[in-house]
Amino acid sequence: MSLHVSFSSPGGRQQRQRQQQHNQQQRVVRSNYRLLGLIGQGQFGKVYCAVHRKSGKLVALKSLDRYRLSTQQFLRELRFLLSLRHRHIVSCQALEHTRRGRYLVMDYCPGGTLRDLLEDEQCRVNWLHGIQLIRDVLKGLAHAHAQNIIHCDIKPENILLDPTPNGWIARISDFGIAHVIQEEGSGDSGSPAYMAPERFYGQYHLSSDLYAVGIILFELLVGDRPFTGTPIELRNAHLNQQPHIPAVIPPALAEVLRQALKKLPGQRFQSAQGMGEALEVAAKTLLPVSSPDSESESGSESPSPYFQKPETVFSATDLPTPIATLKFPSDLKRLVIVPRQPEGLELYGAAGQKVFYQARDQNTLLTRQNLDLGEMPSHLVGTDTGLLVTTHQGLYGWFRSGGQGAKKFGQWQNRGDRSLWLSPDQRWFMVGIPGSDHPLYIGSLWDPQRPKLLRKFVPTGAYDRVFLLDTTGHGILMTHREDCTWIQGFNRRAQKLGELQVPIRLSSCQLGTKPYRLVGIETDCPHLIFLDLKPYRTRRIYLPFQPTALTSFSWGYALSHPGALIVLDTEGRIIGEFQDGGVPPIKLQSLQDKRLICQRETPQETIVQIWNVQDLNLDMIF
Repeated sequence: MSLHVSFSSPGGRQQRQRQQQHNQQQRVVRSNYRLLGLIGQGQFGKVYCAVHRKSGKLVALKSLDRYRLSTQQFLRELRFLLSLRHRHIVSCQALEHTRRGRYLVMDYCPGGTLRDLLEDEQCRVNWLHGIQLIRDVLKGLAHAHAQNIIHCDIKPENILLDPTPNGWIARISDFGIAHVIQEEGSGDSGSPAYMAPERFYGQYHLSSDLYAVGIILFELLVGDRPFTGTPIELRNAHLNQQPHIPAVIPPALAEVLRQALKKLPGQRFQSAQGMGEALEVAAKTLLPVSSPDSESESGSESPSPYFQKPETVFSATDLPTPIATLKFPSDLKRLVIVPRQPEGLELYGAAGQKVFYQARDQNTLLTRQNLDLGEMPSHLVGTDTGLLVTTHQGLYGWFRSGGQGAKKFGQWQNRGDRSLWLSPDQRWFMVGIPGSDHPLYIGSLWDPQRPKLLRKFVPTGAYDRVFLLDTTGHGILMTHREDCTWIQGFNRRAQKLGELQVPIRLSSCQLGTKPYRLVGIETDCPHLIFLDLKPYRTRRIYLPFQPTALTSFSWGYALSHPGALIVLDTEGRIIGEFQDGGVPPIKLQSLQDKRLICQRETPQETIVQIWNVQDLNLDMIF
C-alpha cells in the first residue's frame, strides 16, 4: 500500500476559489424582471416595482435582507403567502434568485398604501368609502383566519390599494411576523400603535387582528388614532385607557368601534366576518352623514364619490386684468402659441389651405405672414425654430431662418386627418391618426430645420393620444375605454415595450411636471389623476369642481371650469382659486413658466387672454 499526499500552493487554492465563484455566478441566471423604481421599505428589505422582461407584466419585488430575515423566517412567510389566495390579500407569484439576493415576486398594487391615503391632506376619504376599505380588509382576514393564520401586524402601511373605476380595493400584505394558532413563538413584535393589549404580553388571538382593524377604522373616521405617544405610553393606553369616541360618530358605527376595541379578546368580535356584517349594517345608516358633499351649494360643483371636501377652502377672488388680450376671426382654426424671446409671442393658425403667422411683443404686432400649403392642414405644432404641419398628404415645416415658404419633408401612403406629437426636448416626434389602428411614423428633429421620418410603429388596436416621454424617444399610446385607460409602450426603434391597463377613465391627459408622470382629469369625477409610469403609481386628488381644461407648469397646474379657475402646486395642493366671469375657456396653456394663456371661442371670434402668474398672488414663492 502506498500513500500519496499532494500539497497545493496558496495561489492554486485562490485560483480554485475564484473558479468556484465564477461557476456559481454562471449558475445564477439574469433576473427575469427589470426594475422600474423603489416603491417602499419593508421591515426586512426594500420593495421595487418591476416588469417581466418577456411578458411585460408588472409585479412587486420584495427583497429579503438575509441579515435581518433568517432563512427560517423567510420560509415561514413564504409558506403563509403560498397558502393564501384571496382577492383582498397580496399573493406571492414566484421566488426570484439573483446575484444580488433573493426576492418574493408579489402582486403589484399601484394605489400605494392606506397610510398614503390617510396622510394626503388634500384628499380625505369619506366614511362610506373608508368603511368599504375596512370591509375589504376583514374579508382578507376572514380567509387567513379560516386557515388559522393570524397576521399580527395589521396597520395602514400593510394595507395596499388597487385603484378601480369605483375607488380602491384594499389588500393585506406583509405576513412576515404572522403566526399560526398553537404555533410556538413570541408574539410581542408588531406596531405598538395598533397592537391589542394581549399582544404586549406575547399572546395573540384571532381578535387581536380585529382590534388593529378597529384602530384603523377609528383613524379613518376621526382623522387620528385613539392613542398616541411613545411606545411605553401606547402600551399603557392600550392596557388601561378607554378610547374616546367623538359624538359626531353615529351610534351604530360607534358601537362597532367600542366592541372592536374591547380590552379583553373574548369581548370583541369573534370573527372577521361578524365584524364585517356589523359594519355593513352600520353603513346603511350613514349616507347623509358620511357624504356631506353630496349636495352642492352651487349647481356647478360635482360631488366626489370617494372624498370629503377639504377642511381648508380658499375664498375665490376675481382674476386680475390680463397683461394682453388678442382677438382673431372665428374662421381661424387650430391656434398654436409659442414663446418668443424675451417676452413676446408667436401665433400660428389655419384658415382654409393657408397657415397664418404672427410675431408679437405682447399686444404689439411685429410681423405677419400667410403661408399657402396648397393642402388642408390637419395639425399644427410649434417648435423653438418654427412650425410643423401635417396634412392628409404629407408633413410640412416652416422655419424662421429658412426663407418664406413651407417645405415638404414626408408623404403618407394612406390619407387621413393626422396629428403630430413632439417630445419635451423637441428631438423626436410621431405622426398618426387618432381613433384608428393605422401605423404611426416615428421622426427625428435632431436637425431642428430638417425633420426626418425614420420608421413605422404598428400599434395593437386603436389609440387616442401619443406621449413621447424622454430624450431617448420612448413613448406610449393611450386609449380611453369604457371603464379604463389602456397604455402601450414603445421605443424609438418601433419596438413594443409592454402594455398596461389603468382602471381609471381619463377625459383628458398631458405630461406632468415630474419625469414619466402623466396628469389627467377623471371622467365624471372632480379628480385630478397623477399617473406615474416609472415606477407605476396612481393618485387621485380632489378638486372643488369638474374641470374642463388643464395645463402644466414646472411649479404646478392650472385648471378651469365655467366660472372658475384654480391653481395647484406640484403635489396637488390648491394655491389659488379665482372667479372667471368670461366665456368658458376651451384651452389653457403655460408659457415660460410664468405666463398663463386662456383661449376662448365665441361664434364671432377667438379670444386669447394672457396673464403673468406672478400677478395672481398665489400662495407660493417664485
